Amino acid sequence: MATIEIILAFALLMVLFSTIASGFTEVLLRFYPARSANLEKALRRFSEDVLWPSYEETLGLEVGLLETTHDDVIEELVDELMRNEVQPKADYSMIDKFLWWLSRYRIDELSTEGFIERLANTRVGMAFSDEPAEKREARITYLSLTFERYMAVSSEHFRKHANALAFVISIFLAVGGNISVSKLVQHLRDNPEVVAEVIEQQEEILAEIKEIPDALDGAEKLEDAINDYKELSKAFKSAQTDFKLPIGWEFYPYGDLMRPEPEANATFLIWIIEVLIAGVLIGLGAPFWYRIVKNISQIRRLAGSVGGRSPESVGDVASPKHDNEAIARAAGHVALFDASAQSNQPTLVDDMPAPLG
Repeated sequence: MATIEIILAFALLMVLFSTIASGFTEVLLRFYPARSANLEKALRRFSEDVLWPSYEETLGLEVGLLETTHDDVIEELVDELMRNEVQPKADYSMIDKFLWWLSRYRIDELSTEGFIERLANTRVGMAFSDEPAEKREARITYLSLTFERYMAVSSEHFRKHANALAFVISIFLAVGGNISVSKLVQHLRDNPEVVAEVIEQQEEILAEIKEIPDALDGAEKLEDAINDYKELSKAFKSAQTDFKLPIGWEFYPYGDLMRPEPEANATFLIWIIEVLIAGVLIGLGAPFWYRIVKNISQIRRLAGSVGGRSPESVGDVASPKHDNEAIARAAGHVALFDASAQSNQPTLVDDMPAPLG
C-alpha cells in the first residue's frame, strides 16, 4: 500500500509540473499569436481550394481571372474573415505597431457560424447570394461542411505543434528547476508525511489543470504575458515550499557548474540524465498523468475494499457525434447566410476577443 501511495504522489507531482509547463507554453503561444497565424494559414488554404473555385463558378468564368485579381480577392477575403472588429488595427499604440507579433487586430478563432456570417458580407458571399435559392442552399451547405473539415485539420495541426513545444519547455523546466527523478522518489520514500500531504491535496492539484490555463485567457499584451510568467514561477516555487521538495538550484549538489571537480564528472553526468528523464516525464503532459492518477486511485480504492471499504465506481461516458447533426447545422447556416447577406448590421456571432484594457 505504501508503494502505491508513493507512485500516486509522484504522479500527482508530475500533473502539477506538467500543468506549469503547459502554462509556460500558453504564455509563449500568446506572446507570439500562433493561433491567429494558424487560423490565417487555414483560411488562406480554404479560400484557395474551395472559395475561389466556387466564386469562379458563380461568375461563370471558364479560364479564370487575372492573377492579380485572384490575389487581391484572396487577400481581401482572408482579411474580412479574420478582422477583429473589437480592436481594429488602426487603434493600436505605436509600441503595439512596432511589436507586430503582439498585434490583436485579427481574431484567433472562427466558428462555422461566424464564418458564414462574415462570408455573407464579402464580395464572394454577395456573389453567392445572387444565385437561385436551391443552388445557393446547396453551395452554403457544402461550404459549411467543408469549412468544418478544414478547421478540424487545422486544429489538429496546431495541437501537435503545441504539444511539441510543451515537450521542449518541459525539458527546460526540468533542467532549469533542477528536477531530479531519483531525488523526488527518494524524498517521497523518506517522508511519508509529504506523501500523505500530496495525496490529501489531490483534488486541488488536479484542479490546477483547468485553473492555470484559464488564468491565461486575458493575456493580450506584453505586460499580461510577463504577469502570467510571474504567476507560473510563483506556482513552481509554491510546489517546492509546500511539499518541501528537493528541487531548485539550492539543492544542486555537484560542485561548481563552470568548474566541476574531476571526481564529480560522473555524478554530474548522472544528474544530467536524471533531469532529462524528468523533463521527458513532464512532457508526457497533464492529461496523461491525470489518467495515471485516476487509475492508481481506483487501485487504492480496490485495495481498501479488501479491508472492508466499498470501492467507488468512476468513469465518463463519451457523447457520440453523428454526421446528421453536422448536416442539420449546415441547414441552419443557410438561413444565417441569407439573414447576414440582407443586413448591414455588425456580425452577431462573437468570435472576437474581449476589448483590451
